Amino acid sequence: SYNKRRKAERRIRSAIQKVLPDVRIHCFGSRRAGLALPDSDIDLLVTGPNITSARKMLRRLRKVLYQAKVEAKGTEIILVDARVPIIKFTEATTGKPVDLSVDETNGVVNTAAIRAALAAAPALQPLLVVLKALLRQHGLNETHTGGVGSYLLFMMALRAHDISAYEAEISRQIGDERRGFGEGYGPDDDGVDPALAYWRDAARLADAYADYRHVYGEDFEFWEEAEE
Repeated sequence: SYNKRRKAERRIRSAIQKVLPDVRIHCFGSRRAGLALPDSDIDLLVTGPNITSARKMLRRLRKVLYQAKVEAKGTEIILVDARVPIIKFTEATTGKPVDLSVDETNGVVNTAAIRAALAAAPALQPLLVVLKALLRQHGLNETHTGGVGSYLLFMMALRAHDISAYEAEISRQIGDERRGFGEGYGPDDDGVDPALAYWRDAARLADAYADYRHVYGEDFEFWEEAEE
């Protein structure tokens, strides 16, 4: 499965760079972090020096991918025009879903930080894979229905392992990744490292969510309560 995914990524990368040689294609998300399940999607990001509009570039990429016939037979390459627009399609050789975005570097930066944390605490990796599989089996892996998504699950596990032990390495990894995209990075006006501030806020969110589930449990009617 891993080799097939790699071949699929190379096929997509080759198809894009054959027409757009100046762009870079980055893999991120669960596969890059080593937390992918067999049915996990492939997350790709396209960056480049001459991209002025993500939506225009996505429309062009959609045409390029159609011409290369990377999509599974009988399926379409869909442009999702959301706040963060993406292209979604099923790759022909693997049958795996692919999400492709443009110039949204947060996912790549977060993946680098996750990899740093997993390197510092190796026991987290098998724990997270098992928990992800368990949540998916019980239909509790979608955040929009009150479940626990992959990123929130990671933050909860990291919090349980004492995030302070990994802050320095995580901060370094985030800084390195941002500089790789040419983004400025350093302490803010108050002298606070933005990476550490971000991860501390995320850890507090994980705590709040854990308390929320403890109080309301799995049977809480999210939508009905919100309407009252």
